[in-house]
Amino acid sequence: MEIVLVGLNHRTAPVEVRERVSFNAEQAQRAAEELRARGILEETLVLSTCNRSEVYGVPPESSHESAPGLSTFLSEFHSVRADILSVSLYHHYDQEAVRHLFRVAAGLDSMLLGEAEILGQVREAYRFAHEHGATGPVLNRLFQGALEVGKRVRTETELGTRPMSAASAGVKLAERIFGKLSERKALVLGAGTISEQVVSHLRDRGIAQLYVMNRSRDRAEELAKEFGGKVVEWGEWDIALRSPDVVVTSVSAEEPVLRREIVERAMVARGNRALFLMDLGVPRNIDPMVAELYNVYVYNTDDLTGIVQQNRNARESEIPLAQGIVEEQLSKFLSWQASVELVGLVDALRTKLREERATFIRSRMEPMKHLTETDRAHKGTAEKDSERRSVARSFSFESGEAVRILRIGTRGSMLAKWQAEFVRKQLFAATGMEAETIIIRTSGDRMQQAPLKQIGGKGIFIKELEEALLEESIDLAVHSVKDIPTDIPSRLMFPAVCKRDDVRDCLVGSTLANLRYGARVGTSSLRRQAQLKHLRPDLDLRDLRGNVDTRLRKVESGEYEAVMVSKAGLDRLGLSKRISEVLSPDVCMPAVGQGAIAVQCRLKDTEAADLLAPLDEVEARTAVIAERALLAALQGGCQVPLGAWARIERGELLLEACVCSADGVQYVKQRASAPPDQAAQLGEHMARLLIEAGAQSILEEVSRQRG
Repeated sequence: MEIVLVGLNHRTAPVEVRERVSFNAEQAQRAAEELRARGILEETLVLSTCNRSEVYGVPPESSHESAPGLSTFLSEFHSVRADILSVSLYHHYDQEAVRHLFRVAAGLDSMLLGEAEILGQVREAYRFAHEHGATGPVLNRLFQGALEVGKRVRTETELGTRPMSAASAGVKLAERIFGKLSERKALVLGAGTISEQVVSHLRDRGIAQLYVMNRSRDRAEELAKEFGGKVVEWGEWDIALRSPDVVVTSVSAEEPVLRREIVERAMVARGNRALFLMDLGVPRNIDPMVAELYNVYVYNTDDLTGIVQQNRNARESEIPLAQGIVEEQLSKFLSWQASVELVGLVDALRTKLREERATFIRSRMEPMKHLTETDRAHKGTAEKDSERRSVARSFSFESGEAVRILRIGTRGSMLAKWQAEFVRKQLFAATGMEAETIIIRTSGDRMQQAPLKQIGGKGIFIKELEEALLEESIDLAVHSVKDIPTDIPSRLMFPAVCKRDDVRDCLVGSTLANLRYGARVGTSSLRRQAQLKHLRPDLDLRDLRGNVDTRLRKVESGEYEAVMVSKAGLDRLGLSKRISEVLSPDVCMPAVGQGAIAVQCRLKDTEAADLLAPLDEVEARTAVIAERALLAALQGGCQVPLGAWARIERGELLLEACVCSADGVQYVKQRASAPPDQAAQLGEHMARLLIEAGAQSILEEVSRQRG
């Protein structure tokens, strides 16, 4: 389980060598495959940026023995002579390789101390290698640790918070004067490299409007086009200085371009509104006398260079803190590394115990002739489940002691597995955390022939998943929000509601207008049936359950002329082309939570909750809160003909909802809005509006029909 690193960077190699040894994505994948195919490395990851190219790996034998082969491979792969390349390469092994990577992720090894871009580059390199199967347990753990180092350094220190260039320092000063630049305008004089840097910083900070002025109009137009700005004719100072709040100058001129009388006249026209002038020209482009004018702030190159040096000193003062984090995480990784040998020993013991248990069970079951094959298989499955839970409990160590592989529980349908895989990928992209999927059959899956209203309706698709969470045989459960009942166990929570997909229903097989009189249409939802009957009372609506493929086959066989399903489900499975008509919410109001995916975990599992936080989308959660508050207030489930759709429009949370009688005759619809932070209150208010409009009698009738 040794680690080897061979690479070069801006300190060891000139740019001419670095650019010859860089990897694009296709080359990184090919190199990883060849290194493993040749037996040089078992796990591989290539990290390549403009300032470094590094190959991390786990060799089959000694890390020191693998380094020469790795160096030779790099020489051959990039067609660079070994004698030229060897003087630039560095080799790190085991602890030093880990420390080097952690320093890279922290920004301590960058050309610009504390740069933020490197952490994203490390994350992307890990994601790419992982998705292509190049990493394994060692590099997975290593790079998860590196990402944790980078995250902690950026949140616990100020290593990367202060601007390190005159351009960025000037823009930062402008923000101190004006606050956010999103409502401010800027004028840039000059169109060279420095001006381009300033424009880039201004755009990054959200400047509302950008003007460019240059002696060469062609170059001004080129820069303005690149960054979405407008060109102002050179020398038209009265027009040019009337509206901008920030003016940046970087032109080649022997005498100041902006003289005192020009700026003084402009300030009168502006009503003495504050003006920030950044002079990056050498010689200076702005008359020093301009700084004497009221409400005019002038900073030249010397001023900004002094600020940059102060910032550099401040960043350097944070180095000990960052190094402390590196060493702390290094210690955790080494502890985990040492535990792997113990894990291997325990695995060997567990294998022996499994064999002994299997022998024992066979010997005890042999005399039980009355047992059927199904009974015997069930006993075997129960043993495996018990063992899996034991393994999970034994090896869910605290961070730094062992890799935690999150276990995602899901139903076994194609759509449910797609949703679980979506969450797994999103989780990895956001945190670098590994996860595995565990299939769990629910009551709803086992009883697909019975109508939902006969087997309990809402909750039948998640009950077993919640039990698995509480038993700690899984760590996360992925649900369609529309399947979640209003009452959930107090020991569970939903830390993430993912970005919502299309909320609408759709028809497969025919459009609504083209369905013949009395056509047979299938759907398991009473809500859909009731709203269709309201629109087309002639239709023969039948209960139809089963996974998406089963329902679509009913149309293909001619048993049904159309089926009604969620559009989001078909989109996720790549079946959008099968849709005959998408029904707007005005035609068929969607179910509560339709199109949304939620991830559930144990209330006490704060680590899992923190990892899921990046997956939570505020707008989706807000809409779901409003819709589910309505559902709870009406004491409804999936077998109540209730439709609801909440969304944020123009800063307001808008909620539409309807209740329809089972025969489609009675139909009540209401609409209301509130600030987004009052989502639950809006849902409760909507319930009152519906009841006042006559929904109570509809719901009572539905309840009587259900018994």
